[in-house]
Amino acid sequence: VVRHLSNIQPFSSPPPPSTMADWTCAKCTAHNNGLLPHCEVCLTRKPNGGRTPACSPTTTETSSPWVCGKCTLKNSNLLPHCEACGAPKGQGVTDTAMTLPERSRPQKPADTKSKTRAKEKKKEPVPDDGKKIKSCGVCLDDKHRSVCWRRPTCGCVGCMECWFRQFVVNLEGSGKLPTCLCRGTLYTSEFQSFLERYTLFQTSRLQSREEKGALVAKVQDLLKKQSKMSFDVNLSVLEKDGVPCPGVDCKMVVFRNSDNISQCVVCTQCKNDHCSLCRSHPYHHIISCGEVARVRAEYTEWVQRGRRGYLQRMAALDDDYKKKLKAYNDARTHHEQEKGRLQSVAQQAARDEAWKAQHCKRCPTCKRVVNKLDGCDLMVCGRNYHGGGNQNGCGAQFKWSQAPPYHQENVEAKQIHFNRMKPETAVHRWTEANGEATMCQLCGNEVKGVKLQCVNCPYFICCAGCEVRALDHRQAPSTHTEKHVFKIFMPPRL
Repeated sequence: VVRHLSNIQPFSSPPPPSTMADWTCAKCTAHNNGLLPHCEVCLTRKPNGGRTPACSPTTTETSSPWVCGKCTLKNSNLLPHCEACGAPKGQGVTDTAMTLPERSRPQKPADTKSKTRAKEKKKEPVPDDGKKIKSCGVCLDDKHRSVCWRRPTCGCVGCMECWFRQFVVNLEGSGKLPTCLCRGTLYTSEFQSFLERYTLFQTSRLQSREEKGALVAKVQDLLKKQSKMSFDVNLSVLEKDGVPCPGVDCKMVVFRNSDNISQCVVCTQCKNDHCSLCRSHPYHHIISCGEVARVRAEYTEWVQRGRRGYLQRMAALDDDYKKKLKAYNDARTHHEQEKGRLQSVAQQAARDEAWKAQHCKRCPTCKRVVNKLDGCDLMVCGRNYHGGGNQNGCGAQFKWSQAPPYHQENVEAKQIHFNRMKPETAVHRWTEANGEATMCQLCGNEVKGVKLQCVNCPYFICCAGCEVRALDHRQAPSTHTEKHVFKIFMPPRL
């Protein structure tokens, strides 16, 4: 150690004894060596300014060594330079500072540039989002989307080479229309779109003109085969399920779902609806195919002669009904008057009973009701006690104070019943399945008598008085036209 102290400049005079004495930290109360300029625990500076002698024979063993920041050699605290590399002491870190806890070490200012560089180095590559790289559904290889084709209908994805080979197998090998990976048949527009993109893709890769010509010829041949096969399939379906539209001057063919079920089919060109089974136009909603001719004949008969005859019968029935209804109403009025008279008599009798219970008593012998007008307590049944005022009575003598009291009797009105039946109405009232009255959809009143329901509308009911109004398109529903037929529902009596 003495050999390396040749470059050290000693103090001109030894430090004062007060500086070399041990001291106690005022912040954490830790006991520190007198040579330390700061607290060993909390790094609080020494109260006298922190100046300590650079070297002293008595502090050689007690001073903490320092570590060179260049070669990491541990040097004595008395050396101003590193013993190995000669680096100055300021670049080293003492063992005392290295052993401090994390919370007591002085924090260095954050270097944002170094942190950014470290993050960029540790940053992992971003995985592909699936937009540029596609997985082929046939060969299961990952291909760039520029060499892939996606069917817009179902979303199946595959490379164009695999799609082309599959379509060639479908048309030339199996004799079927081009199918997708999900077993769905491609539309003609989809197949043409694929061939156009495949041709552009291949011609950009081919060099010779012969190869490009062969590719174009192959594509045209596939397109012709697909068109012919699609036409044959559509023709077979047309012969099986196609029905010519019965509309006038309409050459459209519509398709039906079943051969045995009557369905409403609407033509896409003329917008007319008809029956898929009997081709009746317009479609019949509330009757079967076999009833169409009969209902039309009945409605024609109703328009020509039935409506007038019905109105005449209704007028005759209405006169007879008015006579019977007048007689019934008269009898009902007489019954109500008699019933009121009997109730009035009963009320008067009840008032009389109440008066007799308050002012009369009974004879002790014959129980006759007697009333005392004036005089003494002596009474004679049937006359005055001193003569005169003869009435019906037994003639027995008694005292008024000893006669039994009269108890009120309950009086009820005589009950009479009206047993006459009201005549049946001349007009029949129709009701729905839920019991509610059937209402006319034009006038809003209850349907009485004849009910007319349109056969060709989903639901349209009117009364006989509004039948003519149904021909006015401004009042009838939007689905009703003058070509529609009504089904006539006659009342049971008619």
